[in-house]
Amino acid sequence: MPDTPPPPPPTGPAPVRVHRFLPVDRSVLLVDDDPEDRDGTAALLLASAIPVRPVASVQEALAFLEHRRAPGLILLDPRMPERSGRDFLLALAMRPDRERFRVVLVSADPSAANFRGLACVVEVLPKPVDPGLLVRTLRRFL
Repeated sequence: MPDTPPPPPPTGPAPVRVHRFLPVDRSVLLVDDDPEDRDGTAALLLASAIPVRPVASVQEALAFLEHRRAPGLILLDPRMPERSGRDFLLALAMRPDRERFRVVLVSADPSAANFRGLACVVEVLPKPVDPGLLVRTLRRFL
């Protein structure tokens, strides 16, 4: 039999990667644009034996979710410049593997409570947040 030529390369948009069967990293992805808040929260979590991966923007956080073992728990300040926490939640809601992720919001804005139950939001905590409450909340969802 003659050799058949290989199939042509695919055309059109790239397929969406689905991470449905990949294990979830048991760390927290910390998304906060304020360096003092981010560093302070990261230090608190590390001192509480909670692995943390801090990032400064929504764009960095979305890129991090593409990692093979992305953290399954996201601690998010919804008020950020450029792309907001709302933008992050909308992008998360569009992912085919969105069920893998849980989001805890920390905000000084009382209207942030409206996010509860949307796009994987499992808890909304007031800012400034009590350190003990934050640690207990994150441990509950890890």
